[in-house]
Amino acid sequence: MLIIAAVLLAVLIPLLLRSISRSIHNRIKTNKQLTFFFVLDDNITLRWNTAGITVAGVSGLSGNLSNQLNRPWGLALTYDNILYVADPGNNRIQFFPPGQMGGRTIAGIVNKSGINATLFYEPVAIILDNQLNMYVADSTNHRIQKFLRY
Repeated sequence: MLIIAAVLLAVLIPLLLRSISRSIHNRIKTNKQLTFFFVLDDNITLRWNTAGITVAGVSGLSGNLSNQLNRPWGLALTYDNILYVADPGNNRIQFFPPGQMGGRTIAGIVNKSGINATLFYEPVAIILDNQLNMYVADSTNHRIQKFLRY
């Protein structure tokens, strides 16, 4: 009896998951605002829109103005959609409020590299902790710097 129940579960659970997967897939395909979907199946499928939307920087143009980046590398995003971008070509961290193409330098000095506490030499990664303190991987200086949030 126990073997029969196990066999039934082994057959019914995958069928149930496929049914749920198809239901989710069909519902998502009809929603044109959604940018991706997934399938709960043996073959997991993720999809995004084919055209990206620039949210920071100017496409095809590097520079050091507030709306330009030079080799953007790492980024961090807060729960309220504030974007932080490591800009190693300009030795700075840029802050982009939601919906704004112009950023603000919050760490580093544009086009000035160095080893003191206020300068970077090619920062490449950013992590924010739960208090929004910022940790920056300053690659060519071989260090991680912590910046306290005020």
